[in-house]
Amino acid sequence: LSEDDSFLVDTTMDTTPSFAQVQFKAGGTPEMESIHHELHITNQLMYLQPPLELSRCHLITQLHKWISTVTGLQRIQSTRYQVGLEETDPSDQTYRSLLGKLMHDNSQPLVDAYGAIEGLLEGVDLYVKEWLQYQSLWDMEFSNITSKLGEDLNMWQKLLLDIKKSRRTIDTTETMRKFGPVEIHYGKVQSKVNFKYDSWHKEIVGRFGSLLGQNMQDFYNTISKARTELENHSVDASSTSEAVHFITLLQSLKRQLKEWDNQIEVYGTGQKMLERSRYQFPTSWLDVDNVEGEWGAFNEILKRKDSNMQSQIGTLQMKIVAEDKVIEQKTIELLQDWERKKPVQGEIRPDSATSTLTIYEGTFTRLKEERENVIKAKEALELAEPGLVTPGDDRLAVAVEE
Repeated sequence: LSEDDSFLVDTTMDTTPSFAQVQFKAGGTPEMESIHHELHITNQLMYLQPPLELSRCHLITQLHKWISTVTGLQRIQSTRYQVGLEETDPSDQTYRSLLGKLMHDNSQPLVDAYGAIEGLLEGVDLYVKEWLQYQSLWDMEFSNITSKLGEDLNMWQKLLLDIKKSRRTIDTTETMRKFGPVEIHYGKVQSKVNFKYDSWHKEIVGRFGSLLGQNMQDFYNTISKARTELENHSVDASSTSEAVHFITLLQSLKRQLKEWDNQIEVYGTGQKMLERSRYQFPTSWLDVDNVEGEWGAFNEILKRKDSNMQSQIGTLQMKIVAEDKVIEQKTIELLQDWERKKPVQGEIRPDSATSTLTIYEGTFTRLKEERENVIKAKEALELAEPGLVTPGDDRLAVAVEE
């Protein structure tokens, strides 16, 4: 036909389909039967019914069915139209032998199939364990919690945060979670766990609030007392003993600054946590703003007193050196007196010996405290190395032991 006569050809009668028109879906999508599991609570014991092992058995069984769908197909037999008495091997009539060949040549597809089942069940198992761990809500005793945490406010705060975090699993309107064909239904235990959580949370918040309130009150009293004591002492003290007391007090407070500053932070976060938990604050509650205000006043006077001490460091060093000499002389005289009057003679009455020992014990104790204060003052003013022990300290320690 010429190009002009092409209209005479009826293309609608062409029954040969083109490659683009023929599209068949290879294989098929397996329709997996759903497996139903449900969480229950009976006699305060939480469990999964039926056990998760049933899903493993069910999935493997369905995998085998899909494998048998292919391997159970009948082979085309070339001898089926031949008349004779020849017998054929039954294993040659289907494709079941392909499974053994697959295991021998390349078993990875089959391994991947079993691995997919195990991977799915591992995810299901982890999720079920998240629910089963709520069994502890019925098992634990509040006395065990208080004895373990004690009065550590940081640990109590961490416990409340953990409660809030772990509750996300049950704080949902859904009652079922699907993992492929595996369904975990938890509607029957959700309300019971929520109620138990609310009960525990209320009790723990109440205990934490009580501890925090008492701790804040004690801290406020300590800081207020320290501030008052600083205000009543001056670096211009006339007596050397007062100067020693002022220096040791100042150094002792400075060493606690970091710990106290951390406590202030804990009080702030703790009160905010109680507010978010709708804690009913008692009328006697000391607000954290008052504590922070007292803390600021204390820091201000501490910095001022420390600045005054640094400006008169030379005068203070002279006073401490003089006091150190006085204490050293008192130590020598007391030790000499102790050697003379030590009740070791046989003719001394027991009651007299006891009275003498009591008097000397009190004297030695007071002298030891004075020496320790002088040592602290010398270390603060860089007149002695920290931890340095003098011969006088050794002799005094021996006498106290006697």
